[in-house]
Amino acid sequence: EHRMSTLEVKGIQAPSGYDLQMPAGNIIQVVQGSATTQVSNSSTTAFIEYTQLSTSITPKFANSKILVTLSSSMRVWGSLNQSSADHYIARNNVQVSGLYSIYTYDYGNSGVQPRILQTAVHLDSPATTSAVEYSSWMKLTSGSNCGWGASGAYSTITLMEVAG
Repeated sequence: EHRMSTLEVKGIQAPSGYDLQMPAGNIIQVVQGSATTQVSNSSTTAFIEYTQLSTSITPKFANSKILVTLSSSMRVWGSLNQSSADHYIARNNVQVSGLYSIYTYDYGNSGVQPRILQTAVHLDSPATTSAVEYSSWMKLTSGSNCGWGASGAYSTITLMEVAG
C-alpha cells in the first residue's frame, strides 16, 4: 500500500561552504543602479561611459547568465536638423552588446534638445564569480552633442543573475 506524504519546511539551506543550486532559468539575485545626472559627449570618435549609472554584481555561479536591462533618458541634438548617436552596454569597460542607435529630428532647427527613453536589453555570460561592472557608453554620430539625462531625469540599470 502506497501512502502519500507531505514535507513541510520553513526554508532550505545549503551546507556550510556550499551555495544552494537553483534550477536553470531561476533568478538568483537582482541589483539595480540609478542616476539622475546629466552627462554629454560631443565626440564622434570616442565613446564615453555614463559612470554614474555603472553598477556591479558578483555572480554566485560561474555558469550564470546576467540579464542587463538599461532604461535611460537619452538625448542627441545639434546644428543639423537630424542628429544621431550610438550606444552600447559594456562589462568591465568592454563592449558586450550590439550598437543601439538614437535619432532625433529638430523640425525647423529650433535648437530644442529632444529626450527619449531608450531601453536596451542584453543577456551576458561573464563566466566568473568575481564582481563584474555593467555600464552604458555613447558617442555622437551626427549633430553636435549627445548624452544621458537632464536635470533630474531618471535612468536605471538592472542586473539579474539567472541560473545557468
